[in-house]
Amino acid sequence: WTVHYTAPWHQQENVFLPTTRPPCVEDLHRQAKLNLKSVLRECDKLRRDGYRSSQYYSRGPTFAANA
Repeated sequence: WTVHYTAPWHQQENVFLPTTRPPCVEDLHRQAKLNLKSVLRECDKLRRDGYRSSQYYSRGPTFAANA
């Protein structure tokens, strides 16, 4: 017998959209962006090929078109 997790019905939707993020999620996004920038800068210092690390990173989610 397997027990599967079921999320509560009141789970918030669309937390990935800036206009609908609760403050705690927005704060996490802000912190992650700041940390990412510093990590990419450090990576750029180590690169020897002349490219910037940020060229290879997408900052937002990519959504597939509705089929």
